[in-house]
Amino acid sequence: MLLFDYLQNLIPDLTPECTKVHLARFNGTDNPLDVYVAGKFEDWQSRQKRKNFSRNYVVSLIQSGNSQRWLYAGTFTVISCSGLPVPSSEWGGDFYTYELERVVAADKYEGRMYVHSQYKERQGYPRGETLSLDLCVEEISPVRLSFADFPGYRELVLNRDQLGYLIRHNLQTWRTALETVKGIYLLTDTDSGKLYVGKASGAGGFWSRWSCYFDTVHGGNKGLIEELGEASVDRLQGIRFSILEVMDPNATDKEISLRESHWKEVLLSRLVGYNRN
Repeated sequence: MLLFDYLQNLIPDLTPECTKVHLARFNGTDNPLDVYVAGKFEDWQSRQKRKNFSRNYVVSLIQSGNSQRWLYAGTFTVISCSGLPVPSSEWGGDFYTYELERVVAADKYEGRMYVHSQYKERQGYPRGETLSLDLCVEEISPVRLSFADFPGYRELVLNRDQLGYLIRHNLQTWRTALETVKGIYLLTDTDSGKLYVGKASGAGGFWSRWSCYFDTVHGGNKGLIEELGEASVDRLQGIRFSILEVMDPNATDKEISLRESHWKEVLLSRLVGYNRN
């Protein structure tokens, strides 16, 4: 379904012709996905070098993982704009300041809805009609993208965007929890429905093992190399990381391997998944 059709069901008077789309990308200084997770996106968006929001509505999208995948960060009504750019020591330059009011009717999808676009221009503030037939809803996650303290091993489910944020920011509560234990993890391919069971048995536990997946895409696993290829970062967006079993840090490689084999049998990941041994 097209994003604008989706939004018009929630906001009847929103049309492409009265909307600017904010395609928030890395600007050389700030990563807008990091700004969003830190809870500062609205303040960050309200400061603009130019009068970029010259229409009634702004639909905000944040680049998420690759050039064609965008996280929906909300729809805003443009209330006002400062008449002149104002110097900001905090932001390092002269900025117009916008008053933007979040449209509550569409809030339930904020931080959860992912949009696909083939728009290749570097223009970060296109008119709505430019993208009206291009922005397609790709996924609606059950959980809003955010990070509080570590939720517990049994509750943990991460996609690649979230894993990347944890690694880039070295979030200590998460790192401590994930690197101090060993155990068995599960990769779920939401595109194919197939599973991969793996073990975190080395120094650094789950943190070290999953960091390898983020860096290499496939983690060196034969079955995942066959499916994902050597450098298919986009393809990994469909992989979910979770933990099946936590084991004592002093567990031997043999003990961990036996539990890994047990889970492969239970989940049939050799027969219909990506495990090859």
